[in-house]
Amino acid sequence: MNKPPYLRIVLSIRRGIATAAILLIAVGTAGCPPRHGPGVSGTTAEPIARETGEIERVIRANGAKLNGALWSPSISVYAEFPDERAARRSYNLEGTLLFRAPRDLRIDLRPTLGDPVMGIGSNAEDYWLWIEPELHRMRWGRHVHAGMPCAGELPVRPDQLAAVLRPGLPDDRKLLGPIRTWGPNYDKLQYIRRGLGDGPVGEPWLVDREYWVERVEPYMVRQVVFRDAMGRIAVSARLDDYRAAWEGGPLLPHQVNVLWPRENAHFTLHADGWRPMAGEKVHARAFARPTNETLPAGVTSIEQIDALCESMSTSPTSRPAD
Repeated sequence: MNKPPYLRIVLSIRRGIATAAILLIAVGTAGCPPRHGPGVSGTTAEPIARETGEIERVIRANGAKLNGALWSPSISVYAEFPDERAARRSYNLEGTLLFRAPRDLRIDLRPTLGDPVMGIGSNAEDYWLWIEPELHRMRWGRHVHAGMPCAGELPVRPDQLAAVLRPGLPDDRKLLGPIRTWGPNYDKLQYIRRGLGDGPVGEPWLVDREYWVERVEPYMVRQVVFRDAMGRIAVSARLDDYRAAWEGGPLLPHQVNVLWPRENAHFTLHADGWRPMAGEKVHARAFARPTNETLPAGVTSIEQIDALCESMSTSPTSRPAD
């Protein structure tokens, strides 16, 4: 019996993988969409069926147009999440954003009138979040420990924000794919990785992330989903309002809605515009992790959320960039 179109699977794998395992992964996750999926395009154009290679080529070509840092001098952010005592916190702030692929991120946020009250950042080794009002502290960790049982959690994950903001598709050689499934409006590209396992069959294959690509022009990614080792959605981001960032520049989303379902946290970012920034114009310490000397006076404590992981490892190193 023929399967319906949305269950057909096209495989485009860089290395040989057991076909049966791949089919199980793709079918097993096909019925688990993000809690907040991308909306249907407002265009009246008929969806176009394209080859997997063409889908990848268009997205990567667009991302290649960003060959330096990305700067927005005017962003607005609404964030809502629980603190460690389960008290609900909400923030409506404005600020600036600086991003440089693959992991460098700096977001400085303040009220409409006032000094910075929140900082979100990431560099090649570390990520951090500091909040001055109410919490008065900064929490930080290392990428190499992110997601491990020995590491604490942040309500907003700067490393995942950086991965979402980066245009294009992953370049991590530890990821295989894409595995492609499709429906009437989207092509879904899944990338898989080896999980941890000590059974007789070795390490299992796990879906690491997926990209929902719209089947009408401009054929951009409308949803990014990262999954944890149990297959649960760790973060889901919807990318809206694609426009040319500048003349000859990449198409970039001007609104990004990010949901962390397990933490019951969400983060909505709207950028008034994007500008390119040449590498020589980026300050040498733009992405340095803040210290007591550089934090606002109201931030009175600093906590490393993965200190236990640090004590268990003598030489932590960062995982390969996406």
